[in-house]
Amino acid sequence: MDLKPLQPGAARLSPSPSANEVATLLRNWRVGQILEASVLGRSDRGSLLLNIQGVTLEATRPPELPFRPGQRLPVQILAREPQLELRLLAAPAGGIDPARVQQALRETLPRQQPLPPLLANLALLQRQSEAVPLPRDLLPLLRDLWQALATREAVRQPAELAAALRASGPFLESALAASLAGEATPPIGDLRGQLLRLATALRQHLPAGTAPPPSPTGNEYPAPRAAVAQPPLMRGAANPWAGQAGEATHARHHDAVRTTPSAQPPAPPTLAGLSRPETGVEELLRQVEGAIARTHTHALHSLHAQAEGRPLWAMELPIRHGDQVDVFDLRIEEEEPHPNAEKTSGRRWSVRLSFDLAGLGPVHALISLQAESVATRFWVERAETARLFDRWLETLESRLRQAGLQVTTLECRCGPPPDDGRDPPPLIRELV
Repeated sequence: MDLKPLQPGAARLSPSPSANEVATLLRNWRVGQILEASVLGRSDRGSLLLNIQGVTLEATRPPELPFRPGQRLPVQILAREPQLELRLLAAPAGGIDPARVQQALRETLPRQQPLPPLLANLALLQRQSEAVPLPRDLLPLLRDLWQALATREAVRQPAELAAALRASGPFLESALAASLAGEATPPIGDLRGQLLRLATALRQHLPAGTAPPPSPTGNEYPAPRAAVAQPPLMRGAANPWAGQAGEATHARHHDAVRTTPSAQPPAPPTLAGLSRPETGVEELLRQVEGAIARTHTHALHSLHAQAEGRPLWAMELPIRHGDQVDVFDLRIEEEEPHPNAEKTSGRRWSVRLSFDLAGLGPVHALISLQAESVATRFWVERAETARLFDRWLETLESRLRQAGLQVTTLECRCGPPPDDGRDPPPLIRELV
């Protein structure tokens, strides 16, 4: 039977030197061999417990699939050294198929474009709409998109910030599903929904015989209710956040897709100086389609992370102030528990945030939260920005304590976020 392998992240086995059974298995198993694993349940840490030929294994980062005790799963040996690596060969019903997610990522990733050029053109149209050669019936849609962007004043309120994050684009499928089920109102202000409506209108104004850009989403993968986003994707790029918060790393048999928030400075408008409406329509459509692909890529990469058992939410949040827009790139994820952490200490979460504001330059932040304890680190590229942050750290600490948090770390450093190059933790190890 021709089987399509899942790619949820290779499973690894760390045998105990005193386990004779494991040593025997390692001698007898071979690369490419297919075995049957039986699901035992979940450990206290939430890890998946498996039994393969009488040996109990723990998957510390299992795929996010609906496993149930007693379920039998076909697995294939990918490698024996330096650690045994396995992969699933079939998904339980209702689960995420990582192969489909990766295929959708491969189709969507080349089409994405950064948001700042499009946002700069929107700002230009608000200031000088008459100076840009565009069909007049497009202006109401462009104004609606501009007004849908969150403002600096609004996001200072927690409820408004949460609403802006939900409307940032990657949550569109979840919001639509909730609306159809009668559990929520339609996501009228969702960024990707607004972009899709604008793209439809722009395509109607393409000159006859002009081939429209390809669909930015390709063969879309249906996002589940809990699916969210992922930040800019770069193949083979080093991750400057690695090691700062127990970040999981893809197994070596995976497609090498790395992600990291990026500080995106404002861009100049590209519609200024155009003389023909057709040229303006084509340029704006190219940017809108690229922005749609970008938000869709975020959602797909979140599914990719879920398939590896890594809760992750990421998005880009445009913030409007006056006639300017700044882009805040952030990622929220659950960190792997520290080996020596007490089980009662609660789950540990991190937020990575990058932005580039006028006068500050690139800024990166890492906020880690566990129970009531918070640790915050900033990295800036300009010495004057570092001095400015240092002057306000005491005020920030006071505000955090007023919010009921215990501040364990609060610092600002000049330079890029470090990469300590730590090896990823094993995905499966023997229980002792």
